[in-house]
Amino acid sequence: YQVIALNELLALGVANLGGAMYGAVPTQIGLSRMGIAYSAGVKSQLGANVIVAIVVASVLQLFSAYLFFVPRCVLNAIIAIGASHLTEFEHVFWLWSLRSTRTRQRTYLVDMTVWGVAFCTTLYLGALKGILCAVIVSLVLILYQVADPPMTTLGWSSKRSRWLDVKAHDVKQRSGILACRLEGPLFYANVERLEEWLSGGEVKT
Repeated sequence: YQVIALNELLALGVANLGGAMYGAVPTQIGLSRMGIAYSAGVKSQLGANVIVAIVVASVLQLFSAYLFFVPRCVLNAIIAIGASHLTEFEHVFWLWSLRSTRTRQRTYLVDMTVWGVAFCTTLYLGALKGILCAVIVSLVLILYQVADPPMTTLGWSSKRSRWLDVKAHDVKQRSGILACRLEGPLFYANVERLEEWLSGGEVKT
């Protein structure tokens, strides 16, 4: 099924709004609980929410006296093991591999920054605040990219009869010709940046 983020946020908001009227515990994203449910083989929302809630309530009702003597480090280890599959370090390794590429360095810097902010803030502030911080940083970086879009210098390829990126392909600029491509939308906020780049490129050409 497709997870609709707006429905999830509305559900959390309504749950917290209703719970605040009756002194309930604030509702938030239960990553560790979802991780344990996933490890147990849960495949649906019914199992991840209703059945998990019933199991947790039953355990607390019947075995609270025994759980009281369990060391806290043991409970933390259970949560850590249950949430271990939620980490996707393969993605950060792939981002790290882009650092040496000439054509995707900007992608590496932006995505690596967002990943690092999301990872650190989630560890220290919790899942919801971590996601909010990552969204804010992502929006700021998007605005920066729109206001200062990357410019690609193009060279003519006689073999392919087309203009190609001089950094990504074995082509050279034509003498006296400045061919470029704006890697982003062109509007009033970045027109001045484009004019500056064209003026500098014209002098070099």
